[in-house]
This record gives sequence, C-alpha cells and structure tokens, in this order.
Amino acid sequence: MKLNKIFAFIILLLAICSFSSCEKGFNFYPQSKIWAHKVNTPEEANLKIELFDGIEVDLFFDTTTYNLYVSHDEELNNRLTFKEYLQQLNNTKIHYWLDVKNLYDTTGAICDTIIALSKKHKFRNKFFVESWSSVALKKAKEKGIMTSLWVDNIALDNKPDTAAWHAKVLEQIEIAHPDAISADYRMRDIIKQYFTDINLHLWQTPVNYSEKNAAITRELCLDNQVKVVLVDYDQPILY
Repeated sequence: MKLNKIFAFIILLLAICSFSSCEKGFNFYPQSKIWAHKVNTPEEANLKIELFDGIEVDLFFDTTTYNLYVSHDEELNNRLTFKEYLQQLNNTKIHYWLDVKNLYDTTGAICDTIIALSKKHKFRNKFFVESWSSVALKKAKEKGIMTSLWVDNIALDNKPDTAAWHAKVLEQIEIAHPDAISADYRMRDIIKQYFTDINLHLWQTPVNYSEKNAAITRELCLDNQVKVVLVDYDQPILY
C-alpha cells in the first residue's frame, strides 16, 4: 500500500511538471502571433494594447542613475523610465517583447528591475527579454526570465556563410540555452535548416500594411515553429 502511494506521488509530480515549467514556452504565448513593433510611448501603447496581444518595447539601462529607460539607443532623449511608462498603461493583459539594448551591462540589476516591475504591474509570466549577448541571457534565465537570442541577419548577403553563422549561433545557444531565437523574418529558412525545434520570434519590419506584406505575415504565422511576428501595422490581421 505504501509503495502504491509513493508511485502515485511520483506520477503526480510528473504530471505537474508537464503542465507547468516543462511547457513554459508553450503556455507563455497568447492567442495571436502578431505583435506590435517598437511601441515606445505610453500614448501609442494604450492604442496598440487594445488591439494586439503583445507589444515590443525598447529598453536601455542607465548605469549612472540605475534606471531602466524606454529608449532605442543610449541617448535617452525622452528620459521616460519603464516604471513611468507602465504606470500610464490601461491594460495589464498585454504580453511584452523587451528588447534590452544593453542587457550585457549590469545584467543582474536590469533583471531585478524588470522582475520587480513585472510583479507590480501583473505581467510576470507575460514577457521575455531579447539580447545578442549569450552570457547576459544565461544570467537572465538563471533568474527565471524567459529569453530570446538575437541572431545576425545574413539572408541578404550575396553568398551567405551559413556554416560560420551556424557555428556562432550554436555556441551562443550552448551558453545561453534561450527559449527562442529572434531574427529578421527573411532568416526563417536559414534558421530552420539548422534548428528545427526552437521557437522563432521574427520581425517583419519596417514595412507598411499592404496585401503583399499581409500575405507574408500570414504565411509566417502558419508556421508552427514561429511564435511571434512583429509588425508595423495599425492593427493585427487574420491568418
């Protein structure tokens, strides 16, 4: 009887694992794969979050003030902190693609800041951080953050050296163990040639809406390996 209880307990633990952390990547994603690109002001965010399931926000950490700012580069023109940005949003159901431009710089402080804000604003399990730095992503993952590895775009090269690219990305993956790869949408076929079981986060930008572009978006979204497609459209499209 005692052995049966132990066996039942083991089965229960395996079941819990299969529906929680073991399926973290699967459970993370919202219904729509189409997310809004570069939503860096609260005004735009409040428009986009009523339509999209996810938005991308660019972040930069200032090591002099230890503040995390919404900014695409180091100039920090608007001096809007991510804390101030979040305080002005009306929707707590949105998912976030956080492109942290200098995640490699004081990674621990950046991750702690994001985690604290995610708990306060109720998106703890609704975001991932993106970086090209495999070492930084490794540290972020150790703190329980979902990660996405930014990889080089060689799709437009006349004679792309896919072997060298693969070797570099493989080394990065072995260090970071990311939950996904981030790339320009034209890199999809090259990535899938070497990595058949990793989630893909793609950007189809900067392009305006057109039937031609929408057809590409739909084709990307119908690929099971593709989990997110960033677009510059005013609203998501059906696929």
